[in-house]
Amino acid sequence: MHPHRVIRIVLGSFLAIGLLLAALAAYFLWDAMGFRATAASTEGTVIGLAWTSSTGTTSHTMHTAAPVVEFTANGQRYRFTSSVSSNPPAYSVGERVQVLYDPEQPQRARIDSFWQLHLLWLATGLPALVCLAVPGAMLALKARRRRRRQRALQYGVPVQATIVDVRPNTTIKVNGRSPLVIEARYRDPQTGEEHTFTSENLWQLPLDRPWQPGEQVTVYMVPGEPDCYAMQLEAAAEGGSSSASVTRL
Repeated sequence: MHPHRVIRIVLGSFLAIGLLLAALAAYFLWDAMGFRATAASTEGTVIGLAWTSSTGTTSHTMHTAAPVVEFTANGQRYRFTSSVSSNPPAYSVGERVQVLYDPEQPQRARIDSFWQLHLLWLATGLPALVCLAVPGAMLALKARRRRRRQRALQYGVPVQATIVDVRPNTTIKVNGRSPLVIEARYRDPQTGEEHTFTSENLWQLPLDRPWQPGEQVTVYMVPGEPDCYAMQLEAAAEGGSSSASVTRL
């Protein structure tokens, strides 16, 4: 599978998971805020701890305890087990706690605390931000590169640079493959200053023009902005056109 397709699939997966988690977080937040807005309040007592066991990714068994709370509403006693558990337990048996409950369905009750009300949406919302940040950052970086490329081609001065190296970028691997980068240098005949240019990651070199060290390549440099340049190649790094500009950020 072509590396570009693999990258698109990975970014698409991050986006899909992020949107799903964001939707869940929005639902949990809406549920918590709606419940608090309509709930009645009373005092309850922790009458026990419900211990549960779960196995993590390291096969280590975790034991956590959820408080079992009893309270009185409309002259009747109700009991519920919190959906949030922890170790060490957040509450002790006999401890008095504030309880929120649905006046029409008192069995729908929760402990009135920040974590008891908001843990679910926070536990899904924060991973959603991380998942959405990955493709978001990639799209923002791509847009920034496109703007800089257009600026370099519009305002840059063309110079002939000499290719000094064509090497794999081993810091990136997709399906065991690393993209290539082209490094070229240009010495200003007036100032004697040497400029080094590095292309973007190229997953394949043009078949009709396999760039080699010692060859000349056109680079558009923006005056006064040495880091803003576009390396002009005869074939696109992503295929599909007869020419492409590779811009270094």
